[in-house]
Amino acid sequence: MEKENYLKNTSEIMVSICCICYNQHSFLPETLKGFNSQEIDFIIEVIIYDDCSTDGSREILKSFKESCKYPVTLILSEENRYSKGDRIFPKTFKQAKGKYIALCEGDDYWTDPYKLQKQVDFLEANPDYSLCFHKVKILDKENGLVDDFITENRYEKIKKFPITQDSLYKYSNFIHTPSVVFKNVVKKFPMELYLSPVGDYLLYFLLSKHGYLHRINECMAVYRYGHGIYSSASVKKKKIIGKQFQICLLSFIDSEYIKKDIIQKTLNNIRYTENKNIDNLTTTDLTREIYKRIWLKTKKNFKKLL
Repeated sequence: MEKENYLKNTSEIMVSICCICYNQHSFLPETLKGFNSQEIDFIIEVIIYDDCSTDGSREILKSFKESCKYPVTLILSEENRYSKGDRIFPKTFKQAKGKYIALCEGDDYWTDPYKLQKQVDFLEANPDYSLCFHKVKILDKENGLVDDFITENRYEKIKKFPITQDSLYKYSNFIHTPSVVFKNVVKKFPMELYLSPVGDYLLYFLLSKHGYLHRINECMAVYRYGHGIYSSASVKKKKIIGKQFQICLLSFIDSEYIKKDIIQKTLNNIRYTENKNIDNLTTTDLTREIYKRIWLKTKKNFKKLL
């Protein structure tokens, strides 16, 4: 079917592939190949946001738009919005017309041409689920292509199914971005999604308010380890990111278990600080050092809150 007639033959786009990239010239061809190779019996579109790349990525994207067998929308920013505090994925969500949204960043890639078909088939057959993900391989800088050493052990600890937001919190993030397909049900994204340093993880919590989460136990994508904001961060930076994330999560989460756990951990750390000489706290204890800073700003009102 000719691309210009592709959308005229249906009243509904089933999947919007949302991709974000920045200076990923060497990785993009494999990412885009994964999109174009999908074998499906429904209509899809591709939406790509380039955050002002300067390495030739845009030329690759423009060429892909011409050659892709599916309709492609390119959003080419004239300034780097991420460096100004913007979250980029939501900008693509606003353009998405699909019943479902599939995620992939410009340095990851899909390996199964039936990936989207399998995930959509599951979600269509199970309307009480809002998100479907799958296993991935990890492309590590040092060791090459290996089994998932990041999230697999977390997922294996889950004892209660179907997966809810409580499991998503208790076992930390066990979902890789390029594995995700979710219902396009959130029409207004909360402020926290734009403030959270880990936007994809917060998105999964948001979607868990609309249904269960399901994993297909097949490897259908590759995640490049060490190239993302979180995976390349230092231990100290990851600690800070974790605390920022919890604050964002606390403000809109439904689960009483999660609320209680975040508040209890925060109070425990503040109480520890109250009983110590805060000027002599060791900076090697990164978590307590972070709460020390909170304590210095709030100690005047602390006793009123207890």
